[in-house]
Amino acid sequence: MQVVILSAGIGTRLKPITDKKPKCLVDVCSKPILQHQIDNFFTDDRIDEIIIVIGYMADLVRNFIKTIYNNDPKIILIENEDFLTTNNMYSLFLTNDYIKNSFLLINGDVILDPEIIDEFIKFPIEDAIAVDVGQYYKESMKVIQKEDLLIDISKGISKTDALGSSIDFYKFSKKGKDIFFSKMEEIISRRKNATQWTEVAIQELINSKTLELRAYDIEGKAWAEIDNFDDLYEAEIKFNNHISKLKEKKVFFFDLDGTIYLEGEIFEGVHELIKFMNNFSTKFFFMSNNSSFSTEEYLSKLKNLGIKIEKDNIIISTHPTIQYLKENNFKRIYLLGTKSLQSEFLKYGFILTDKDPEILVLGFDKELTYKKLENAAYLLQEDIPYIATHPDVKCPTKRGYIPDVGSIIALLYESTGKKPKIFGKPNKEMLLFKLRELDFKPRDAVIVGDRLYTDIRMGIEAGVTTICVLTGETSREMIEESKFKPDIILNKAIDLLKFLK
Repeated sequence: MQVVILSAGIGTRLKPITDKKPKCLVDVCSKPILQHQIDNFFTDDRIDEIIIVIGYMADLVRNFIKTIYNNDPKIILIENEDFLTTNNMYSLFLTNDYIKNSFLLINGDVILDPEIIDEFIKFPIEDAIAVDVGQYYKESMKVIQKEDLLIDISKGISKTDALGSSIDFYKFSKKGKDIFFSKMEEIISRRKNATQWTEVAIQELINSKTLELRAYDIEGKAWAEIDNFDDLYEAEIKFNNHISKLKEKKVFFFDLDGTIYLEGEIFEGVHELIKFMNNFSTKFFFMSNNSSFSTEEYLSKLKNLGIKIEKDNIIISTHPTIQYLKENNFKRIYLLGTKSLQSEFLKYGFILTDKDPEILVLGFDKELTYKKLENAAYLLQEDIPYIATHPDVKCPTKRGYIPDVGSIIALLYESTGKKPKIFGKPNKEMLLFKLRELDFKPRDAVIVGDRLYTDIRMGIEAGVTTICVLTGETSREMIEESKFKPDIILNKAIDLLKFLK
């Protein structure tokens, strides 16, 4: 059996992602929609050929097929060069000479549970529409059934009349194919109308009783049509294999800035989440790269936000930095940092000085002066050892972003050519030292954060489950372009709760 996938469209409601790639190559759970479709169809040995109609950014799709599938001869690409002025009926019409017998038809923005494919092929009716019976989705085509025949398909069907929503997956016999393509030829060639959906032709065939179509009930199995960012979010929840394993985890690490709060304002639902975590049979810790505050200040800040925890529940980038200094017997330090950070270092017996220091330590210094930068630059040109608490480039605030340590690292690099040894996230040791202390394995842990190049990168390199929330620095389109792909994407931290209960 052949399959036709209609993937010529742009996907304007997924911009800016689709400014750089076609909709069919947008990732769902770190895998392009088209790859989900091809892999699912080719798991069934009854599928012998997949025909894909491409259009927008066609060369990217060709390169994808070449790279991932080595130009598999069972994958046929047909280009709709007029994708801007036509619709998917025209795209399907271009496949006429390639379809030999019965075939399956699916839109290029739909992902299915593979069981739907298997059962739909087995379904004894040769001309059929896969329907989510009993479900009514505003953006989907709905169908009406009378006795056992479908008598209408349209987005405008009322909830009262609808049998359910079409999942944009169709099956046609050889005879049904001939009737279907004849109707499309009438609409496109004789009526000179190439801007219609395929469902317009199907509707006319149903209404005229020229072709009898019946419903295949998917019985609640998972599927997703991805038109916009809400659809994309839901699809990445529905088809994510990591989510079902969250209840098995033994320890959770939460980033603070951009994940739990933004400056002095806690995010919605965080109190409820922390209350659950306190009663849950798991451990949890708060982590931050923001070295401008001491551990005690973090405790006080969290207490003022209504979160009461113990000192041992806080891990900040200062901790591994100080541990390194102690292990390597550094005493005299030139420190770029706030008064709070200076106090933290003094508690451990370090001497803070600009006279013959043994090492330069760069922290998040909101009290930074040009004189401090000048001293740091001179020291670096004298080849003094150089470390930094963390690499974050920018720090989120209510008004926007401000320069963080990573920005100062870049500034000093431009003037001296020197880069520091970096502690804190994404250094995986910030996670692994605590896991060793708890006698846990990386597979037991989850990191929840808002930054791809620190939180998520650290989690990936440590081998723990990664969750990126969209309340801080990272947007969904940034994830699309990043090489650091989280296992799970959530709008906000509280969304985690429903997967733990």
